[in-house]
Amino acid sequence: MKYIINKSFVIGLLVIFFSCTDLAEEPIGLLAPEAFFKTASDVETAVMGTYADIASEQFYGRKLVLSLQLRSDMCDIGDRNTPGRRQQVNDFNMDSNNGMITAFWPEAYRIIGTANAAIEGANIVGTDDSNVMALKAEATFIRAFVYYHLVRVFGDIPYIDFTITNPDEVKDIAKTPEAEVYQRIIADLEFAKANGVDTHASGARSRPTAGTAASYLASVHLTLGNNQEAYDEAKFVIDNKDRFEYDLMEDFAELYDGFNADGLAEHIFMVDFLANTTGNNNQNQDWMGPITGIRGVFLPNTRGGWSVSVPAFTVFETWDERDYRRKVSFIDSAFADAELTQPVGYEDFAPNHG
Repeated sequence: MKYIINKSFVIGLLVIFFSCTDLAEEPIGLLAPEAFFKTASDVETAVMGTYADIASEQFYGRKLVLSLQLRSDMCDIGDRNTPGRRQQVNDFNMDSNNGMITAFWPEAYRIIGTANAAIEGANIVGTDDSNVMALKAEATFIRAFVYYHLVRVFGDIPYIDFTITNPDEVKDIAKTPEAEVYQRIIADLEFAKANGVDTHASGARSRPTAGTAASYLASVHLTLGNNQEAYDEAKFVIDNKDRFEYDLMEDFAELYDGFNADGLAEHIFMVDFLANTTGNNNQNQDWMGPITGIRGVFLPNTRGGWSVSVPAFTVFETWDERDYRRKVSFIDSAFADAELTQPVGYEDFAPNHG
């Protein structure tokens, strides 16, 4: 049997060699857009791929979100024994080699690349189908969503709005001016607003709608100082809250209850991490719970954390004590023992643990 297999292998090589010498055709790879996208379902597969990478450790599971928190005035590092890459971001002395940036920067362009493929796929399948057009609107929102994060952090950035089939196409790509990036973000969001659905099945908020796009348009315009445009978009969302099934929660604390299911009425857009499932690119790895948890003390039904990102004390100190949101937004006391019998205030939390 071994002789037959080897002989067959040699014959196969000879057939391949002599049969390929006159081939002029250059076959298209299986992952080329024109080869993959045949139906609306194929476009949806690409759209779903963007959400998988947004819900990854490199992006919304830790690296990007933690970086945004530490760069803000709202948060600070509670335990300075945390890795130096986080301290550099918090202290505004990071460079392009910082381990936070080298994680979320390529992940951002990975998501953008998938969104671009979905958009091109929608065009190939045909946007005269309303379902395909709605999927294209989702993809354009995601592209704008990611670029909106990048442009606010870095300013001028490379802007890519096409599917890359040859790495040489972007080998010498230059940065796009910040102002132009914002205009493209606005154009994508306006397309998503005009062509997106009003609601998704079961009220899911982990996929954007026309209302999501309008809400982000308000945010973008506010960032740019376009106050009238920001007002108009925000008022559009408020005036159409029933259309988009938006409402305020009766209890502000419900927004932060991890036992609540997807689809809270106040959520405009959320990132959904699937429990007990991990993808091959750290998808569904969400470390923001322990990152923001307190090290060295105990809480009911809550494991301890690492005290990496904690509220800046100025925020706690200046927030009006009469505001209920202040009461439910901070953990200002815990227990010194696992039996939960020795309550301590934040002044007595473990040294250097925020």
